Formats: sequence, structure tokens, C-alpha cells
Amino acid sequence: MQTSDIYHTQGIRSFKLKSTHYGDGKCVLNIVAKEHRCPLCASGKVSVYPEREREIQGQSCGAKRVYFKVWVHRIYCHKCRRQSYEQLNFLPYSKARVSRSLAQTLIELRRHMPLSAISEHYHVDYDKLKALEINYLEKKYSRICLKDVRVIGVDEIHVGHEWVDGKRRQKYLTIVPAT
Repeated sequence: MQTSDIYHTQGIRSFKLKSTHYGDGKCVLNIVAKEHRCPLCASGKVSVYPEREREIQGQSCGAKRVYFKVWVHRIYCHKCRRQSYEQLNFLPYSKARVSRSLAQTLIELRRHMPLSAISEHYHVDYDKLKALEINYLEKKYSRICLKDVRVIGVDEIHVGHEWVDGKRRQKYLTIVPAT
């Protein structure tokens, strides 16, 4: 794989490919940032200190699972005299373990498949997949336009019951239509 392949298949722009390793059904790509800038003031006059290595899962390439190994750097800016961590712009959110392109695919598949099936097929931890979906929904519904809403109705419908710890619990469905 080349740097242009990473750009066209994974959407990773500001990193270049350092090395590639194959084994155990996966492809591990070591990538490094093309340049380091202060995330606060965008100055190029920075000192860079490697902090830790992260492994991020990307879109699969054929039968191989793709992983990116990247060093996250601590950046000291000489212009604004602040210290911060390097931003990995190809992640959907800062602590994500999957690339933005894979996250987009997983979210699109969520409409058609249960989380457990997606998790098993893409070898992504169920909890990480759920966190990814929660992050997506928070972004999607963070700003809801209530400008033309005049009435909000709340209704509960009895769905049935279930047994929890030997006790019968009632199940309800809450409906919130807005007009």
C-alpha cells in the first residue's frame, strides 16, 4: 500500500505511510504525520514529543483487516506557549478506535443489522461499536429545530410484561409526537 492508497481508500489526508506488515489475517500500516502544527493557533513553530502509540482499525481491504499504528505526540507551541496533544483528524471522535471511514460504514450498516452481527463481522468490540453509535446519535440530535413545534404530546402504551429476577415487570412504550 502507498500513501495515495490510504488517502483514496481510508480518507486519511495529513499522514504518510512509513511501513507495512502483514500477518494473522491483518495488515498493519505504520503512519506518521506529514507536519505538526499547534492545534490551538495553527503555528508551525512547535516542539514535538512522542507520547504513546495507538492502534486504529480501518476499512478492510479484501480479506485482510487493516490497522493503523500511529504515534500520538505532545505538542509544545513556541508562539502561544501552550501544550496540547496532536489531533488525529481521521477519527470520528478523539478516543475512537476505528477510522472515520469505517465508522461511517458501521453506522450505515446499523440500519440493516443488529450490533452483534456487525461486531462479529468487522471484529469490532460490541461496547466500542455501541459508543460509536451513541456518539453519532448525540451529534445528529444535538440541535433539533423546535421553531415550528406548537404541541408536544406524550403517551405511554402498555406493551406486555417480562420476567426479571423471578418477578413480573410491566413493559411500556413511550411515544412523543410533535405537531
